[in-house]
Amino acid sequence: MGNTRLLKALQRNGISQRRASQALDISQNLINRVVKHGATPGLRTAAKIVHGFDGEISYDDLLSNEDRRAMRKLKGVLVGGGTQPKPRASDGDA
Repeated sequence: MGNTRLLKALQRNGISQRRASQALDISQNLINRVVKHGATPGLRTAAKIVHGFDGEISYDDLLSNEDRRAMRKLKGVLVGGGTQPKPRASDGDA
């Protein structure tokens, strides 16, 4: 099953998959796979789509459950609310 939210956003804005791929700097083939088959884009590509459609499409519309969890964890680390990596002990520390 395809991604109907992305399809509807394209239709609502009168944008072809080809034009969207050029504007977002992603392959038309990938947009087609997302629209027609529900393929999950990578985080960077999903960000291009979300930002390119000014929030008409959300990360939840595009990403798998695993990718959404990873993104939430990453956001937590970036804003200081998540788990911080533990510092490594240097060779001289005991």
